[in-house]
Formats: sequence, C-alpha cells, structure tokens
Amino acid sequence: MTWKTFSSLIVYNSSTVHAYVPQDVWYEFSSGKQITTVGRYVDFDTPIRKINVHVRCGFIIPMQIPGPNLVLGRGNPFILLVALSQSGNASGSLF
Repeated sequence: MTWKTFSSLIVYNSSTVHAYVPQDVWYEFSSGKQITTVGRYVDFDTPIRKINVHVRCGFIIPMQIPGPNLVLGRGNPFILLVALSQSGNASGSLF
C-alpha cells in the first residue's frame, strides 16, 4: 500500500489538475488538511510552482532537512510526519 500520491500538472497553461483520489483518508502534504472528497476525481488548484502531494492515513513518514552536502546533512535532525488513521493509529519504519 502506498503512503503518498502526486497529482502533477501536465497540461500547458493550466492551473488545475483533475486527479483521482482513492477511497481512504488523505491529507495534503503541504498544509496537513484532510482531503474530504475521496473515491472519485477531484479538481485541485495547481499553480505553476506547486506539486500536489497527498499522504494516506496510517503512515509515519521520516523526513530530514537536507544539508549542503551528504556529510553535513547527516547531522540534521529528523522530523516525523504522522498521518493518523480514523482509529488514531499509524506505523512506519526507520533504519
């Protein structure tokens, strides 16, 4: 099961994308807002500098702010993005 999906703009000179959102609880990655329309196609606003990334519920996603190079980036702290399921659970792996 995938934890994310992208709805990228592929039509020249357009500012919306028509994308299918599978039946489940989904969140907008950038804002954390829950996507309320699921199980059908949805029109998302997509300005030229935005990529719509959606996170499926029930996952914990480890993230790290990159550094100017690999050695310096390793010292940066991790951030955990927790997308809770309807029952309040989430899981993920970090190794």
